[in-house]
Amino acid sequence: MDDEILWTEKYRPKRFDEVVGQERVVGRLRRLVESKNLPHILISGPKGCGKTMLVLALANELYDNSVADNFTILNASDFFNLGKSYLDKEARFSRFYKKDESVVSIFKESIKKYASIVPFNVDYKLIFIDNAENLRQDAQDALRRIMERYSNTCRFIFATTSKSSIISPIRSRCVDIFVPKLDKSLVPSILLNILDKEGIEVTKDGIDSIKGLLYDIEFGINVIQLAANEYEVIDSDAIRYSIKEMEKSELDIWMDKLFGRLEKNDAKIKEEIERITLMEGYDGKEIIEATIKKLNEMKISERKKAIATLLISDIDYDLTRGKYDFIHLERLFLKIKTFLFS
Repeated sequence: MDDEILWTEKYRPKRFDEVVGQERVVGRLRRLVESKNLPHILISGPKGCGKTMLVLALANELYDNSVADNFTILNASDFFNLGKSYLDKEARFSRFYKKDESVVSIFKESIKKYASIVPFNVDYKLIFIDNAENLRQDAQDALRRIMERYSNTCRFIFATTSKSSIISPIRSRCVDIFVPKLDKSLVPSILLNILDKEGIEVTKDGIDSIKGLLYDIEFGINVIQLAANEYEVIDSDAIRYSIKEMEKSELDIWMDKLFGRLEKNDAKIKEEIERITLMEGYDGKEIIEATIKKLNEMKISERKKAIATLLISDIDYDLTRGKYDFIHLERLFLKIKTFLFS
């Protein structure tokens, strides 16, 4: 799956006419586009209802072939939850990123720079802030001032699952649009249509399982793509397996990789631990909890689980007293490797 395009991107509607099941919202957005003077917009609704998709379709309607020149996306969740580990890897922020500055300072500078860029062959450009519920108060205060300063040449669109998380000075400057969850009767037909286009065979019980993937269309598409990559024919077992895999957190996936290295006695165990802690930013407590979860999933005896838990307890105590988590974690995983896989 790593080598092919994600189906959520491949089958994402590019224009308003391609959107299914959100006719009222599309109608309202279309009228705003046709007005030739788009306001700032606050688009809210539950997770998986299609907020991001609708904004991307709006940008395509507005700019056509000049989208790349006039449309900027910033994900507030990545910016404020992943912080500098995210900014380190994002080349587009290299101009603004200074390691000695706070994430909020970098965010303000980034927004200011993007807002100040002159629109290309259009009256105004768009800055889209996705997952805006993750914006900190001081970041929102700065945004309010930037919205005022660049209102002639720049429009902002905020997408959020929680409208109340946006400060009232920003809300009052935006047209408010609510996106409801997609009608649950539409989701299975969309998923089955994608599988048909991909030429994937689905059994009767597989179809029944897909009919249980309601409301969150993005999650459903990811589930069927994973199933199609792992199974030649999609049945109920394939859907169950894929749902379980999709519900794993990013840290769970890192732990799968780490335990794979432990089992193979891979020379890069230390490097993997340092990446999880220093680069990805997970702390010792989070990794201890994920390790316990991983051990409980493994097919090992209760005696081995008990001994492993004692090893973890010793390291957990050391973590509360030590300064560098990765040093104690390296010691823990080397012990686990010796105990479980030698």
